Amino acid sequence: MKNLKYILSCLAAFAIAASFSGCSNDDSSSDNSGEVVYYDDSSNSYVAPEDSEAVARQNAVTAIGKINEPASAGECEIIAKDIVALGEREPNDVYNYSSDIFAVEVEVINNTTETVNISDISDFYISVDGGKETLAADPYVIAVAAKSIDNFVSLDGDVEPGKSISGYITFEAKTGWQEIVVSYMPLIENDNYDSVIYTITPDMVE
Repeated sequence: MKNLKYILSCLAAFAIAASFSGCSNDDSSSDNSGEVVYYDDSSNSYVAPEDSEAVARQNAVTAIGKINEPASAGECEIIAKDIVALGEREPNDVYNYSSDIFAVEVEVINNTTETVNISDISDFYISVDGGKETLAADPYVIAVAAKSIDNFVSLDGDVEPGKSISGYITFEAKTGWQEIVVSYMPLIENDNYDSVIYTITPDMVE
């Protein structure tokens, strides 16, 4: 349904663009016939591609998550369990500072009527001490967790309706950090940017 709506919206957009192009003066210095726009339900208008994410984020629902308590993002429920410290990454040629490595066991329950994909690689973001938001996953950090945790499994896989998946997410923060914000935002299945955010402080880490 979403794909059909998107196609129809694009066709309508191109029709509008074409009609304006046909009525334009030959001496016009601008040509808008190649522009692409998206339809935004909330404002009943068309928006440029660079504006579409901003519109979606503005309408998003953000839930405040608490460790070991369920929270919802869209129609999926997430439970983040204890935060475990896994040691430190020493400074190297790429990073001239040390960082602390963490893992969190997470369970996600699919309350939708369709199979959804859950991924520690693409669904989780972090921001350290108010800095830029980046993807949480890092190959080195995942490797450290795999060596440090018995029966380690990354949170990754397809989940059928009514079923759940459990696994670990991993991330790191520059040593001396005071606050880490972890966001669960399942973009593949969630085009409105609904999310759950967890604020982590040093006293919460085991």
